[in-house]
Amino acid sequence: MKYTRWLLNTFISLRWSNEEIQKMLTHHSCEIEETTSRTIDPRIVVWLVTEITPHPDAEKLVVCTVDCGEWGTKTICTGATNVQTKKYYPTALDGAVMPAIGLTIGERKMRWIPSQGMLCAKTELGIDEDEHIHGIWDMENDVVVTKDMLGKPVRDLFPWLEGDMFEVDNKTITNRPDLTGHRGIANELYALAKLHDPTKIWLHSIEIYRDLFNQRNVIQALIHGTQSKTQINIHTKGCTSYVLCQFGNITVKPSSMYLRTLLRDAGINPKNNVVDISNLLMVLFGQPTHFFDSSCIEGHIIVRDAKAGEVFVDLTGKEYRLTEDDIVIADEKKILALAWVIGGLSSAITDKTTHITVEIAHFDPIRVRKTAQRHNCRTDASMRFEKNPSPVLPFFVHLALMDLIKIYKDECHDRRYDGHAFSCDPAMADILSSPTQLITTPETIISKISSHDTPHHGEREHSEKWTRSIINSLTALWFSVASKDHTLSIIIPQRRGRADIAIIEDIVEEVARIQWYDNILPQTPSFPMRQAKMDPLIIRKRKAEDHFVQRWNMMHLETYPWIEESYLTPFGYTTQDCIQLQNPVDANAASLRPTILSSLLKACVLNHKRFDEIKIMDIWQIWTKNSQENSDKKEGSSGEWSEQTHVWLLRATKKQPTKFADDCFYHLKEAISQLLDPAYTWVLPIMDKKNPLKGIINRTHNPNPNAHPRQSLIYSTTDQPICELFTIHPSFLAPLKLGNWHVCVAWINLSKATRLSDPLLRNRSHHIATLSDQTISRDLTFVCKKTIASDEIIRAVWSNEHVVDVNIADIYEGKPLADDEKSISITYTIRPEKTLTTEQINNIMNDIITNVWEKGGFLRME
Repeated sequence: MKYTRWLLNTFISLRWSNEEIQKMLTHHSCEIEETTSRTIDPRIVVWLVTEITPHPDAEKLVVCTVDCGEWGTKTICTGATNVQTKKYYPTALDGAVMPAIGLTIGERKMRWIPSQGMLCAKTELGIDEDEHIHGIWDMENDVVVTKDMLGKPVRDLFPWLEGDMFEVDNKTITNRPDLTGHRGIANELYALAKLHDPTKIWLHSIEIYRDLFNQRNVIQALIHGTQSKTQINIHTKGCTSYVLCQFGNITVKPSSMYLRTLLRDAGINPKNNVVDISNLLMVLFGQPTHFFDSSCIEGHIIVRDAKAGEVFVDLTGKEYRLTEDDIVIADEKKILALAWVIGGLSSAITDKTTHITVEIAHFDPIRVRKTAQRHNCRTDASMRFEKNPSPVLPFFVHLALMDLIKIYKDECHDRRYDGHAFSCDPAMADILSSPTQLITTPETIISKISSHDTPHHGEREHSEKWTRSIINSLTALWFSVASKDHTLSIIIPQRRGRADIAIIEDIVEEVARIQWYDNILPQTPSFPMRQAKMDPLIIRKRKAEDHFVQRWNMMHLETYPWIEESYLTPFGYTTQDCIQLQNPVDANAASLRPTILSSLLKACVLNHKRFDEIKIMDIWQIWTKNSQENSDKKEGSSGEWSEQTHVWLLRATKKQPTKFADDCFYHLKEAISQLLDPAYTWVLPIMDKKNPLKGIINRTHNPNPNAHPRQSLIYSTTDQPICELFTIHPSFLAPLKLGNWHVCVAWINLSKATRLSDPLLRNRSHHIATLSDQTISRDLTFVCKKTIASDEIIRAVWSNEHVVDVNIADIYEGKPLADDEKSISITYTIRPEKTLTTEQINNIMNDIITNVWEKGGFLRME
C-alpha cells in the first residue's frame, strides 16, 4: 500500500526527512519497502507561447516564440502537435534536470535553428494522473494560470506537484488494519515524534480529530441527524454495521488535478469527482466506501447472502455466478454490489447521475477474502477489509465524510444532504457506547517487557517515572488511560480492530514498540531445555535426500502440494479422488495432489529444451483416498483419506538408450537398491497383455496408466509394495512434446519403507585435499551373480580404511558373461595420511579384491 506525505500532512506535518520517517516507521510500526520522491527543478517555469512558425528544414518540427516574463523572449523547437499560441506551458530552461526521463536540458540546435529550452509534458515531469492524454501540458486545462505567473517556477506556484511516497509492505500491517489509512500512519508518527523528539512536530490536527471523532459526537450525528427515507434491512450474519448516506444535486465531472495527483500517488486511479471522493475517504481512514446512483435503487437496501447460482455483473461488465457464501448488497429487485469486493454495473455512477447513495459498512473479513479469492477479484477495498478493521469504524467515517465534503467543496460544490440511515447488531451498539477497557498495573507491563523492575535496572523510587512514561506512550497512541491506586484503566481506541487489542499482552506490545524496543536487554531462556526425540520419518527423509542428491547428483525440487485439475486427468485421477482445499491460494489449484509425478513432469517439460539429461527428485506428502474396507487400517490415515510421505525420482535422456549402461531405468534401479534394505526384493509385476497401457495388475497396487509394460518393477515386502520403478510409455509423452525422450520414474513410500540401508559414505573425518596430499585412483571390474546386490560389492570396497571414495562406472549383463552373471566396474580413491610405496598401494588393492571375493565377486581378467 502507498502513502503520500501530502495526505499525511492532513493530520500531521513533521520536520523529519523521508529517511527519518522510513526509519521510525520500520523500527516501531510497519516496514517501509520503498521511498520515492517526485521533484520539479526550479528551472522549469511557466511560459506563454506567442508565435508558432513552421521549421524551415523539418516537416515535423515547429519553432515557438515564448514570453518568459523576467527571462525575456526565447525560441524553442518542438515536435509536439498540440502546441497553440496564447497558451501557457511548463518549460525547462537550460540546465534543468528532469529525473523522470533522465535528461538534463541544454541549449542546442535542431536542424540549424537554436532551441533554448523544452516544452514539457506531464509524464516528463513525473506526473501521470491522466496518462491517457498525450502531448505538451496545457496548464489552463488543470490549474488557474495568470500572466503574472510568467517565468515563475512551477514548483513554487503549485507545490503539490512535488511529492514523497512511501510504500508499505502489505504483510506487515496484517494485524494493524488501522494502518491501511493515512490517519493511522499519521497517528503513529505523532506518537513517535511526541515521545522521542517533540520539536519535530511542526503542525498537527491529530488531537482535533481525536476530540471531533468521539463516541458522543458520533451517536448524536446518527440519532439526531436527518433521517433518510431509504431503509436498511440486514438478513445475513456477515454484516455487523451499516451506514447509508444520501446526497442530491450532484454533478459528475472530472476531479481537480490536485485530487487526481494525490490519489495517483496513493496508488489509486482517478475516475470522477464522485468516485474519487470515495477513494480519498478510503486512503485517508482505511475504511472502504461505495457510491451508488440513487436513481437505480428500487425500494430499500437489503444486505443478504447470495443465492446459489445467482448472477452478478460488476462495474467492468464481468459476470459472476455467486454462491451462498457470498454477501451482496441489493435492492428489492436486483443486486447492487458484491460486499466490499466490487460494485455492480446496474447502479454505477455515470455522467448522468444526479443523486448518490453512500455505503459505509463492516462485513465478515473472512467471507470477504474468500469471495474475492473465489471469484478472482482482489480490489483495494477487499485487501483492506480482509485485515478486519474495527466494526464501529463506519460510524466514525460517516462523520469524517461530512467533514471531507466541506474541505473538498470544489469537487462537491452544489451537493445537498438528503439524510442517512444506519443499522448494526446489538454487540456493536454496546461497543460503540461502551468501548473495551483493560485494567492492569505498571509493574505488570514493565515485568513483561523486561525481567527487571524497570527497563533500565532502576530502583523502586523510579516507578512513578516509568508509570508516567507508560501513560504517555499509550495516550500518544490514542488510548485513554486513568491511573488510580497504582492501577491503570486503559480504554482501547475505537479505531483499532477487535483482534488487534484484546489482552494485556497487546498493551505491553504497544508500550514496548513505541518506547522500549532499544532498551530491552537480551535474556537467556529461563525454562528447562530438553532434547527432542527425532521423528524416524524425518531421519528417513534426510537419509533419502542425502543419498540421491549427494551420491547420485539429482536436483532436489521444492514443488507445491496443490495441483490444477488439468494435471489430474492424464494420470487417471479426478477431483473426487483428491482432498479439496476450502481456502486455496489459487482458485484453479484447489486440490491436494495424489501424486508428485505431475510436478516432476511439468518441470521436465519446462527444461527439456535446455538440457540433454534431467535428474530431479522431490520429497513431500501425498493424499490418497482409502478404500472403505481399509480406511481404518492404513497407517497415517484419517477416515476417508490417507497422508503418506513419498520420494519421487525422475531421470530422463534426450535420446533412447542403445545399451544397458545408458539406460535411466537401470541407473534408478541401482540407486534405489543401494538405499532400500536388502530384506525388500524386486518383484516383476503382472501385466495386462490385451491393454499394455493399462499398466500393472496387482491386488495390492494401484494400476499406473503411464507405465511401459516392458520396463516396470515393484520393490515390495510380503504384504504391499513400497516402491515402484517404471519407464513412462512414449504415447503418454507425445502430447507433452517429449515423445523422443526416454523418461524413467520411481517412487518410494517412506511412510512404509521403515528399513533403509546405512549410508554408504562412512563416518570419516572431513579432509580437504592439498597439493602435498597423495591421492590415488584405481579402476577394478568384478564379476558376480545377479542375485548379489551391487551395494554389497561397494561395501566390500569401503571396508578398507584408506578408501575415501567409491563410484560405480558401469554395470554390464550379457555375453561373454554367463546368463546369471553381471559385471560391476568401480573406481575407488585412496588418500593415505602418509606417502605410500608402490608395494603398499598394491597391498591395499589386493585387500579390496579379497574383501570382494568374500562377498561372492571375483576380479574380471578379460
